[in-house]
Amino acid sequence: MEVAMKRLLVVTLALMLVLAFAAMAQETEGGKLGYGFKAGIGFSKWTGSELDTALIAAGATKGSLFGIGGGALFEVKPAPSFAVQFEALYMLKGVKYSEGSATAKFKLSYIEIPVTLHVVPNVKGMLKPNIFAGPYVGFLASAKLKGEGGGASAEVDVKDAFKSTDFGVTFGAGFDYMVGKNAITFDARYDLGLSKIWDSLIGLEGKNTAFYFMLGYKFMQ
Repeated sequence: MEVAMKRLLVVTLALMLVLAFAAMAQETEGGKLGYGFKAGIGFSKWTGSELDTALIAAGATKGSLFGIGGGALFEVKPAPSFAVQFEALYMLKGVKYSEGSATAKFKLSYIEIPVTLHVVPNVKGMLKPNIFAGPYVGFLASAKLKGEGGGASAEVDVKDAFKSTDFGVTFGAGFDYMVGKNAITFDARYDLGLSKIWDSLIGLEGKNTAFYFMLGYKFMQ
């Protein structure tokens, strides 16, 4: 099932790339290119992990990990009603477990590349809402386990325990606030991981989920 899902995501990603480059090649009236940057904050958890069951049975509680994200964007907008956006983002994902005053945080840093199709309703004014969805692939940059309790803390590298790539889908909604021909951008997005994050030698289940708010600036040409 996981292999089939990865293949589907790769095919979807390839189709969106073809669509984007075809749009770039067309001489369409009103066609635009955009580039810029964005950054934001978010909260993430794992789903389907046996680690949850074991730690909760031992008296721990599971919580969201606060994180930051951000990076660059490139947008192809062949028509006013839709656009294809490419992003290269740093994203922090993971989970937090607590028991009393002690906490354990798994912090996984990814370089994530989403490719999303944006649908833009035809509305007048400076505020341009949109909805979007598309696949993403994430490349694991680092993985840390940080423990705190009793006035002490320690952090260890656990990158070898996790897979080097993460596949999933991202979807959400946002708006562009037009500033001349450029735009201030905002979006709220949900990342739904579709691949297991633990290395196969570890033998644990678990997938990433994250909810992020992003604010940015986009230059239009």
